[in-house]
Amino acid sequence: MALLARVSDAQIHWSEWAAPLAATWSALYAVLATMWALGASGYPFGREADPEAAVSVLGWTTAASGAPVIALASLVAAIAALGIWRVSGPSRAATWLEGFAWVTALTLAVALPDVRVLVIMAYTPIFLIGEPLGLVPAGVSLVDEVTWPVLNQGLLMAGGVAWLGAAVSVRRARRDGCLVCGRVDAGETDRMRARHIGRWAVAVGVAVPVLYAASRLAWLVGIPLGVSEDFIRAGRSDGTLFAGAALASIALIGAVLTTGLILPWGERVPAWFPVIGGRPVPVPLAVVPALIVAGTVTSAGLTMLRLVLFDRSGTYGWDALGAIAPEFAWPIWGAALAAAAVAYYTRRRGPCVECGRGLP
Repeated sequence: MALLARVSDAQIHWSEWAAPLAATWSALYAVLATMWALGASGYPFGREADPEAAVSVLGWTTAASGAPVIALASLVAAIAALGIWRVSGPSRAATWLEGFAWVTALTLAVALPDVRVLVIMAYTPIFLIGEPLGLVPAGVSLVDEVTWPVLNQGLLMAGGVAWLGAAVSVRRARRDGCLVCGRVDAGETDRMRARHIGRWAVAVGVAVPVLYAASRLAWLVGIPLGVSEDFIRAGRSDGTLFAGAALASIALIGAVLTTGLILPWGERVPAWFPVIGGRPVPVPLAVVPALIVAGTVTSAGLTMLRLVLFDRSGTYGWDALGAIAPEFAWPIWGAALAAAAVAYYTRRRGPCVECGRGLP
C-alpha cells in the first residue's frame, strides 16, 4: 500500500520497483522456457539452434533437457523476487534473499552470456568507421552475427540488470539504509574508502587492456609475441592481424577513458573542449558504460577460459595459447573496472534528496 501511495505521488524510486521488475522478467522467461519444454521452437541454447554452441556455457543442452530446468529456475526466481519486495529490515530471510539476488544477477549478466556479445560491441565502431572507407572485406557483415541465440544473451543481460537492482534494493532494506541512496551514515567513510579502492581498481583496469593491446600491435609490426611466424604470415594474408590491431586501438581508448574515473577531467569536461567545456560530467555517463564493458569483458574472459579448459577438439590447444592468453585476464579487468565505476559513483554522488545524508 505504501508503494501504491508513492506511485500516485510520482515519488517512487527505482529501488522500490527493482524487485517487481525482476519478478516480472523471471516469470515471463519461465513462460518462454515452458513453451520450449512443450515443443515450441526457439530454444536458444544447444547445437540444434546455435551453430556456435561450443562457446556457450549451455551449449551442451537440448530443449528437452534444458528448458524444463530453466523454467523451474525462473519460476523460483520470480517467487524469490516477490519475497525481496517484502523485505523491510534485517532478518535471516533477508540475508538469504540478498545472496540469491546477487548470484542470480551475476549468472544472468555475466556467466550465461559469452564472448559474442563483446565481439559485436567491439566490432560495431570498427564497421561503422571502416565500411565507408572501404576497409571492411567484401561480404563481411556484422548483422550476420546478430542471431537469436545472441539476442537471447542480451535478454539475459537485461534480466541480470533487473536482478542487480533487486540485489541492491534488498541490501539497503536489510541494512536499514536509505532506499534512495543506500547510506546508513553521513557517507564520508564510504567516500574515503572509494578514493583508495578507485586508484587500485583503475590501475588494474588500465594495465590489462594495455597488455592485450600490446600483444596485438606487436603482431602487426611482425613481432611474434606468444605466437609463431606462421601465425603472423597467416594473419597478414587473411586480415586478422589488422582486425586485431583495430580491437587493440579500442582497448587503448577504453584504458584512457578508465583513467577518467580517478582524474579531474573525468569529473569536469576540460575547458578547451568545444561547447561543453567546463561542465560537470554526468555521473551515469561515466558509470553505465563502464559497468556494461565490465560485464561483457568478464563474460568473454570466462568464455575463453572455458574453451581452453574443456576443449576436446584441439582447436584451443597449447599452439593457440599465446594468442588467447591475454583474454584470461579479462575477468580481472572486468572486476577492476566495475569496482572503479562503483568507487567513482560513491565519490561523486551528492547529498540524498530523501534522507539528507551525504556531504556536498
